[in-house]
Amino acid sequence: MKYKTKTGFGANLLARWHRDDSIFVKLFVSGLSLLMVLPVVTQANCTLVGTGTSNDPYQIGSYSDLEQLSSSTSCDLTASYRLVSDIDASSSSSENNGHGFAPIGDSLGVSGFSGVFHGGGHTIRNLVILDSTDSYVGLFGLLATGSLLDSLNIQKATIRGSFFNNGDLSEVGSVAGENDGSIRQVRITDLSVLGDSGAAVGGLVGGNFSAISQSGGTANVTGTGFQPDVGGIAGYSEGSIDSCSWSGTDSSSTEGSIGGIVGGSYGTLGNCQAAGRVWGDTGSNVGGVVGDNENVRASGGSIRLCEATDTVEGTVGSIVGGLVGLNGDSAGIGRSYAAGRIVADSGSTVGGLVGYNEGPILNSYAAGVLSVADSSDVGGLVGENGYLSLGSIQISYAADSIHCSHPKSLGGLVGSLDQSGTLEYIYWDTQTAGVAHGIGSIVNSAIDTSTVLGYTSSQMRDMTNFVGFDFSTESAWTSESNSFPLLRGISNAPSVEGTTTRIIAKAKAEAISGPSLRWAGRDAYLELRAPALVQVVDLTGRQVVPETPFAIGSSRLSLPRGSSMLFVQLRSGSRTTTLPLAPLR
Repeated sequence: MKYKTKTGFGANLLARWHRDDSIFVKLFVSGLSLLMVLPVVTQANCTLVGTGTSNDPYQIGSYSDLEQLSSSTSCDLTASYRLVSDIDASSSSSENNGHGFAPIGDSLGVSGFSGVFHGGGHTIRNLVILDSTDSYVGLFGLLATGSLLDSLNIQKATIRGSFFNNGDLSEVGSVAGENDGSIRQVRITDLSVLGDSGAAVGGLVGGNFSAISQSGGTANVTGTGFQPDVGGIAGYSEGSIDSCSWSGTDSSSTEGSIGGIVGGSYGTLGNCQAAGRVWGDTGSNVGGVVGDNENVRASGGSIRLCEATDTVEGTVGSIVGGLVGLNGDSAGIGRSYAAGRIVADSGSTVGGLVGYNEGPILNSYAAGVLSVADSSDVGGLVGENGYLSLGSIQISYAADSIHCSHPKSLGGLVGSLDQSGTLEYIYWDTQTAGVAHGIGSIVNSAIDTSTVLGYTSSQMRDMTNFVGFDFSTESAWTSESNSFPLLRGISNAPSVEGTTTRIIAKAKAEAISGPSLRWAGRDAYLELRAPALVQVVDLTGRQVVPETPFAIGSSRLSLPRGSSMLFVQLRSGSRTTTLPLAPLR
């Protein structure tokens, strides 16, 4: 495939946003359309307890209190607020002529929220927004520059945004339509978020232009129509996303960009985990973490220390990667891996790590299962690399199981190597892949492939074979007995680990009741190949299950209800392994 499906959100209708703090300008190739939204200064006449200062924030203890912040009121959107109890927002479903809750700080003549909102660890449940009038759709329409949202849980929400509202492309998310401020320690559970054609749709936010950290959870996110950007955390991002996780289902119709964390990313991602199902229809960019990763700014298009164990699926003619679908010109990937299942229809470009690559890939690996239809470019690491660009792959390996009976081109590492690019110190497992050659087809035979080497599974466990890899202290790579090379500072895929730990069984839903106890529990089955201390923490690092010694063999770990995403931490000797455990209902 010799083209990018698109260059980002706004390219959907040949439009791009340009913004400063007070004016929004949209340009169309068919003409110039100028929309100015001037900031509105509201009067602080809320009846909430408190004065709205940082030392005495307004207190929100009920749904009616929360409504005072919505766009139909005149509360001070620059003040400080604190949630003081859990809120049931079930009544929102029947409000505003069936449109549900009115977003706080929307785009219809009201400035965004630029204050502080502390959730206090509390939960807003059953929020419904069925919005057909606003460009920014979510609990907060627009989190403006300088805003802070933290320590909040959103549970069982239903969010819908419509296409091309009032001449604007919609941004739809549970927490915010657009984030220009700071979001941290926000957890989402059992959400449904949907946006129409051209929308940026995310489990947390539609568009991110600033910072999101230590957040995530479970959400089903859908973009319908033509060319949506869909992600478990953000539909589209030009900002930073760090220490975030997602499980659930992301899906999109024709020519979308769909990722477990971000659909279209022009910013930075670090320490992110995706463990759900990502699906894109005809001609889409589909990736376990990012659908379309681009570098349009000096620090844009950067992915580091990210993990994808989700199922990634693309229909006819899609670009599909275990970690990233399309990795654009000079967009970088480092110290990351993909180890999920990849399914793609005919005519697709499919890679265990990246579908189509134009940027640098360094210190990464793929260890998933690829099931691909005929007439596709298929590679254990990259489907197609380097068309008229300097796409490079260095110090990386593939240990995928590859199934494609009649490919267009098939390689244990790269399906199709185009006219340029750099390949250095990259290796593949010939037995697991079932592929004897590292590169399927080469357009430019002058490209040096002397350090592209295939090894047996046994040889892949001998670190002396990995010339170019640095296993010294504080380097990118480490190893343990009987393992493939392991990335340092990240939870590695069980399939490449050695004798320390392995998660082997899935959690199952089970109802437990008693005379004085009634709750829903989930059982995690762990099998340890060495003694380890085991604890369970949530997204904020709070201990959910205390550290307990476990012996070699299979053990059951009961998990309480109420956490959107859990992590099992296993400590054996000097090594700690953290494994994401997506909640199953």
